[in-house]
Amino acid sequence: MAIAAYPYETCGLIHKHNIIVELPNTFAGDHKLGYDMEFNLHDPTIKAIWHSHPNGLEVPSRDDIPCIQLLAERGFNFHHVIVTPKAVFEYEAKLIDSSAA
Repeated sequence: MAIAAYPYETCGLIHKHNIIVELPNTFAGDHKLGYDMEFNLHDPTIKAIWHSHPNGLEVPSRDDIPCIQLLAERGFNFHHVIVTPKAVFEYEAKLIDSSAA
């Protein structure tokens, strides 16, 4: 899926039993600049959210972090999987306590 979408980013979900689905980009702007997707946050079969980084970035991007944080603040601690042209990386969502700084 990520290879077929290159050079654009693509996203989707990983469900129980490792069922992987790609979700359409609902971003209103230039698809080279962003990706939005719609899905049921309360779906109990969701194990992880995945998306590609065609540029090869192996860690959540500056744009990814606020989204991951917002989901975690609302109790949705999905694992996040990043697919690059060379490898796949998985990250566990953790709520960041900004008051502890």
